[in-house]
Amino acid sequence: MEASRQRVILTACQVRMARSAQRWSVEDLAERSGVGEKTIRRVEKVYGIPPNVTIDTLLKLQACFEAHGMTFIPEDGSPEGPGVRFGSYPGRQVQPVGPLHGTDQRQHDLG
Repeated sequence: MEASRQRVILTACQVRMARSAQRWSVEDLAERSGVGEKTIRRVEKVYGIPPNVTIDTLLKLQACFEAHGMTFIPEDGSPEGPGVRFGSYPGRQVQPVGPLHGTDQRQHDLG
């Protein structure tokens, strides 16, 4: 399995963050993922790993979000905790990093 598609046990916070980033309602996520609205609401209601939710359900949610550009950062025990990265979304323009880009550009502009 490639790195961006690694199995991550999604936390409730990751589901809430990913849904918010996509600007999806619970109904939108249910339709796209095949997971019931009640289940999604139950998942999002808690902190941490949702109890009484199957791995299959979490994998369906993960696959749905990943198909729309989301990457999940797994829990590794660090203070930062698990997270979500939205690397590819409509309207995002990635600028190349080089001598006249990023902080170097600002220094160049300031003369």
